[in-house]
Amino acid sequence: MFSFPLDTAPQAFIANPALVAPLLRTLTHGSVAAGLVDPQEMICWTNPVFDTLLLPPDAVLPVPMGKLIEANVNRGHGVSVTEAHIDVEAYLARLRDRLRKGPFSFPVDQKSGAWLWMTHMPMADGWNLILAADITPLKSSELALRVAHDRTLHASRTDPLTELPNRRYAMEMAEHLLHADIRGLSLAVLDLDWFKEVNDQHGHQVGDEFLCHFTREMAHRVRDRDRLCRLGGDEFLLLLPGAQISDLALLARRLHEKLPPATHPAVPGELPVSFSAGLAACRPDEDLDSLLRRADRALYAAKRAGRGRVVIDGLTPEH
Repeated sequence: MFSFPLDTAPQAFIANPALVAPLLRTLTHGSVAAGLVDPQEMICWTNPVFDTLLLPPDAVLPVPMGKLIEANVNRGHGVSVTEAHIDVEAYLARLRDRLRKGPFSFPVDQKSGAWLWMTHMPMADGWNLILAADITPLKSSELALRVAHDRTLHASRTDPLTELPNRRYAMEMAEHLLHADIRGLSLAVLDLDWFKEVNDQHGHQVGDEFLCHFTREMAHRVRDRDRLCRLGGDEFLLLLPGAQISDLALLARRLHEKLPPATHPAVPGELPVSFSAGLAACRPDEDLDSLLRRADRALYAAKRAGRGRVVIDGLTPEH
């Protein structure tokens, strides 16, 4: 470790000589990385923690701060930087500008995977005290909390069987799309035909696979921006952002192309799959409840007409 003579130390340190020894002792043997940078941006003193975390093994103090940064980047040591080379002068210029505004702190990730909380403390005589504390355990806890939050959020929004958005999330998305700046919103309410009979005759395991088969097949029929959701049981909701009344006839034909039958090891032969659907396009200033009512009305019309068809609100059933 480099020890500088007191006559070259920052004035802030020698203004009260009685504080110098205990302060340096604390910085030297503490668990926080510490380094001093002189007004010429030379790193003049570091403690053992700083050496371990931020200095290349062959560094000899004093060393220009810019060269230290560049060496760390090129050797993959110290602070993690994605680029093989960085504009050290531009980095230092930003640092100088920030130092003029006073002390500041920020998190820094390292090549090793560790995280540091880095603090720069400019002094009135042009020196800069750098402190860095290891916050890896805190970051790990933060990451674990974020992962747990994301999992909980996903579970609250997702139907566990089909992995589709559930009713609650479907309604949230529909409200958002209804008020978003898009070219209209249409939706379809879909109901599997004779699904209760499948459950009653073959059991719920077969029924679950039947639902998953339908979900997989429908994924190939919708546009990338469309969202298929499960409302519950055998009822689904298809959100069609940007689709207007003039688009619905083509959408209805594409949706109701013949679906391949479902199969299950416990069931001999094949299970035919068909569904009924009601489509509706949002009218100016219409709310979601009204739009859903019209789509439901079209769905009931499809069932009354014999099922296995799509009805567009106000138009003739599509076979």
